[in-house]
Amino acid sequence: MKHGATIVYNRINNEPFVDGLAKQISHFVQAPTVVSGYLAFGSDASFKSHWDTRDVFAVQLMGKKHWVLYKPNFESPLYMQQSKDVDVPEPTIPDMEVVLEAGDVLYIPRGWWHNPVPMGCETFHLAIGTFAPTGYDYMQWLAKQTQNILPLRYNFSDWNSDKDNIIKACNELSTMMTDSVLYDKFMQEHMANYRSDSAFNMQLFGNANADANDIPDDALIVSNIVDGRTLEKGYVITNGLKININDDSQYLLKKIIQYEPISLCNLLQKTDKSMSNDIRSAIAKMAELDIIELVL
Repeated sequence: MKHGATIVYNRINNEPFVDGLAKQISHFVQAPTVVSGYLAFGSDASFKSHWDTRDVFAVQLMGKKHWVLYKPNFESPLYMQQSKDVDVPEPTIPDMEVVLEAGDVLYIPRGWWHNPVPMGCETFHLAIGTFAPTGYDYMQWLAKQTQNILPLRYNFSDWNSDKDNIIKACNELSTMMTDSVLYDKFMQEHMANYRSDSAFNMQLFGNANADANDIPDDALIVSNIVDGRTLEKGYVITNGLKININDDSQYLLKKIIQYEPISLCNLLQKTDKSMSNDIRSAIAKMAELDIIELVL
């Protein structure tokens, strides 16, 4: 490591502090996240200049790093379009240089070349990658729906014979691409693939005699919902489930998302006091369904 090596910890989870940071960023960008950690010391670069194929938030937790960034010369690369695999020249004139110290956060959009270098001290940062769905993801998903396009089920023979069927299939595919119902279904399935780690509150949910009144007033409430925009449509997607919610639950979740992390006591103060028992029961039910996390 003295000669520039870096220890990389990929896909960090079940680490409460890291999970909390990832969840905050996930809620901010309304997209799933994956976290990696990078430990190094010395003053030599571990990686050559490169781009990432997802937007990244670099969170410096220890020491310092010098970051050099260059504008993209290959726009919006996908996961199979790594900088080492695409035939474009590496930029030589920086567009931004910054030193990150403990507590600093740097946002790096996908496609931006960058090269972080330690500064002669022990240094550790998290790279929180965000995975918003792309048009390419949508097309891959739509391809699985095209078995209902009849012209695509015909055998091919030659261009002159097949051209009209291909044109018909293109028209039908175009109609599917611009169908808002299919788009919403794709977004739901994409978000359903995301899992958010939650504390396992055995004292509450493993106790047959426990009820909503056993939730401590100082318990912190955090949403497990990645995309809060679905609230207006009367449902949420969390940890693989689509759950329909009523108007009261919508109101409560909006309050939680607005102020999270928020203690149960503070949440009760911001809502109708005559509804305290109902709110406690709703919180317990939402925690049971993993819509929210209770940090005790």
